[in-house]
Amino acid sequence: MLNLIKHSVGTNGPLLVEHNGRVLSEPCMIITEKHTNNMIKRLENLKINHIEQTSDSSFSVSFK
Repeated sequence: MLNLIKHSVGTNGPLLVEHNGRVLSEPCMIITEKHTNNMIKRLENLKINHIEQTSDSSFSVSFK
């Protein structure tokens, strides 16, 4: 499910993920695979129920 974040590679940054009113940010000018991998590492231990792409470089997640 988190691989959806990799669809933002090559777009303008920053890479943003919103959850429970908080925003996780991976600062960058252009999103690279390194940035998406960093974000996935930050999210992979969470029990994510749903992920939605809200723009080219932002996502919203909800938890179980």
